Amino acid sequence: MNIRWLASLLVFLIAGLGSSVLAGAAQFPQDATFTTLITTPRAIEGLTGDNAGNLYTGGVAIPSLGDTFCPVWRINPSSSPPSLILVGKLPTPCTPLGIAFNDIGDLFVADGANAKIWIFTLNAGTPFTAIIFVIGVPGANGVVFDRDGNLWTSDGVTGQGRVWKITGDGANCTPPNPINCVEVFRIQPMANEVNLVSGVGGVGRDVRALPPGVILVTATTRNAELNTVCPAPFTTPCALGSQPLVANGLAFNK
Repeated sequence: MNIRWLASLLVFLIAGLGSSVLAGAAQFPQDATFTTLITTPRAIEGLTGDNAGNLYTGGVAIPSLGDTFCPVWRINPSSSPPSLILVGKLPTPCTPLGIAFNDIGDLFVADGANAKIWIFTLNAGTPFTAIIFVIGVPGANGVVFDRDGNLWTSDGVTGQGRVWKITGDGANCTPPNPINCVEVFRIQPMANEVNLVSGVGGVGRDVRALPPGVILVTATTRNAELNTVCPAPFTTPCALGSQPLVANGLAFNK
């Protein structure tokens, strides 16, 4: 009797799991096509949206072209053509990465290269210059808020795997005495000993600036060093091997 009950329970669980998987798959189109929405005048990375369907992203400044700030744009996909509106500025030096709203509509932008996260209130009429929300977050990339309004961020390509929780403004995550900040955990090291610093770290990829198309992924090598002789048709310098995972994006489940 117990065996029969257990078998029935297993069948019920498997059937329920299968239906939930199918329901999730039904949310996505099976024959989706992709087109370019808009071309920005500067390189971008982070992307987020508001409740009105607008998108937001930050562009990297090019000082040699006279840029004095990193732009943050609002993109309206519904306009024809889609509009690109400046709504905020990050003071240079700046490298905008992850971007996210809090519950009251302030926009936060990670700046890992400068170990900061910026904050500003949107204003398309007179774009505000962002102010610093937190310092001491080297590599900061992904940004996300929890249900209590705390900001979480990752340490990107630094190779340490740190994930911080920032509990208020004026925060400083620099050890040994952080302010309004706590390092909650570290992602375990993976196949990336080239990023070890004094034996610590190992998370992330090798940081390199390479022309597109010069990374050859093989089963036995990775991009641990630059090569002076590259397989055709690539030209030097190039890197052999794969790129291990990076502590970048963050997200909470429900």
